[in-house]
Amino acid sequence: TVFKNGGYPSSYIDFTSLISEKIQLPYENYKWLLHKDNKNDKPTVLVSCDVKYYHQHAIYLLYSLYETNKDSLNVHIHVYDIDDETFNDIKEKKRQFPELNISCSMEVVGNVSGVNVHYASRRFIFASYLLSINEGPLLILDADCLVRKNWSLIEHSIDLSGDILITKDDNSPFWEKV
Repeated sequence: TVFKNGGYPSSYIDFTSLISEKIQLPYENYKWLLHKDNKNDKPTVLVSCDVKYYHQHAIYLLYSLYETNKDSLNVHIHVYDIDDETFNDIKEKKRQFPELNISCSMEVVGNVSGVNVHYASRRFIFASYLLSINEGPLLILDADCLVRKNWSLIEHSIDLSGDILITKDDNSPFWEKV
């Protein structure tokens, strides 16, 4: 923030304490609602959202994934504070799109201050958990995006040698830049 506002830190910032010991994150708050129908090592797309974002955006993301990647990807939907209507819709999408091998989990967040920040942060904590039990790579997508190409066309054009791959768009607003 200091740099963004045109200033410079008054002293050196030491981040080594963040990597000196492995932090165990609590995973007991997750509830599995739907499991994969079959285990495989295909990449899994993780979509984390609340009920509102699921109905406004994630459904259309599912349709785009089905049209472009039904044989290439699995999908995991992690919903915050899920309700029956949303869960029933996800079960219906699982039945409608069996090729996507849809799984689903939920966690209770409740009414907290700055809930959108909680959602944005918690998806990475859940991703860490899912990565630890998943058979293949994990792709984290925003619920409000659409997929236009098949993953097999993209994966050959990028360097997958690292542990983390970050994609960005030069037209993204500054808060989405890494």
